[in-house]
Parts: sequence; structure tokens; C-alpha cells
Amino acid sequence: MGGDGILAKNTIQSVADLKGKTVGVNQGSVSEWFLAQVLEKNGMHLSDVKETNMTSGAAGAAFVASKIDVAVTWEPWLSKAKARTDGHVLVSSATYPDLIMDSFAFRKDFVQKYPDTVKDFMKAYYDAYNWMQANKTEALKVIGAAVQETPDDVTADLSTMKLFDLSTGKQVIGTSSSHGKIYDNVKAAADFWKAQGKIDTAVNPSDAVDPSFINSL
Repeated sequence: MGGDGILAKNTIQSVADLKGKTVGVNQGSVSEWFLAQVLEKNGMHLSDVKETNMTSGAAGAAFVASKIDVAVTWEPWLSKAKARTDGHVLVSSATYPDLIMDSFAFRKDFVQKYPDTVKDFMKAYYDAYNWMQANKTEALKVIGAAVQETPDDVTADLSTMKLFDLSTGKQVIGTSSSHGKIYDNVKAAADFWKAQGKIDTAVNPSDAVDPSFINSL
């Protein structure tokens, strides 16, 4: 938790200070969703800021290069911002831990055609998670090589995330009769994107979440 956030120059010390400011954000992505939710929880709306569309990585890089005053991005840009004297992390997902949940998504036709492959993929993920917990030093090297970061950088990145073990994953997903937190997130996001005109029909969470695979492990 805390891997996503809003970076701001030191002259911006509160969410209210964002009013009228230009914000670098990837429109139509989880970053815009995060920005909208933070604003809403502070009595504001997207219309209160001026959005400049750019990828989350580009927004972070532009902020660190002092090209923009506000950016919605994720690690490692949050850590890079903390190392500077002219900017800070205004708010991160650590303050709103249930807003952003990374997940795996498969096309419906793929799931129907290759259900065993989907199950094997999920099993491999949790096997990798368990290996990572048992071999942390080696895991940091493997991850670092993949993302071109040092083990220390990877450690810093992981400190802002909460990786779920199988038991916690099952709680978050729930079952078809007892829904987990993910259902609330899907509904909230679907309602938001429909209101934004990005989708035509609000998604029924039960059509988007299939708890059978994780509960078969």
C-alpha cells in the first residue's frame, strides 16, 4: 500500500491547494480514478483541476525534472520525489488502501476455452509468491534484473505494496455467494467510468469477477 500517489511542489500542501492547478495524469487509467477519488473524498471534483494527459511514468519523470507542478504516478517516482527538496508526496494510496487493487484479467472467451490454463497460471503465481517469501535475497535479484533496479530499489518499491498470499486473496475475492472487497471496487470504478462517458454500460461486478479459480486452489 502506498505505491500510487500524487506528487506536488512544496507550495501545494493540501488537496484543497490543487484547485485550479494543472495535473499530469494518464486519463482513462487507474491514475485518473485515484485522482478523482482523492478529490471527491476532499469535497472536490475532477473539474476543479486542469488535467494534462500523459502516461503515469511520463508524469513522474516530468515532475522530477521540474516540468510540471503536480503528477499522479507510482513507484519508483514517489521515492524519487521524496529525495528532492522542491517537491513531496501530497497523498499516496497508503491513505486510501482499498482504492487500488492490482489484479489479473483474462478475456472471457479465453477463460471459457482454457480454464485449466487460467488455473495453472494462478497456481504458478502463488507458487512464485511462496518462493519469494522463502528466498527473499534471491527474489530481489530476480525482480531487480527484470525491472532494471537494484535489490535496494526493489525493497523500497515493495515496501509500498501489499502482496496477498492465497488466504488473503480468497478473502478479497470472496465467493459467488459471499462477495469480497473486490466486488465493491469493480462497481465503484464501473459507475465512475460510466459517469465519465468512458464506458456505455456499467459493469455488473459478478460478470467481471470469477471467484471459482482462486477458490479451487
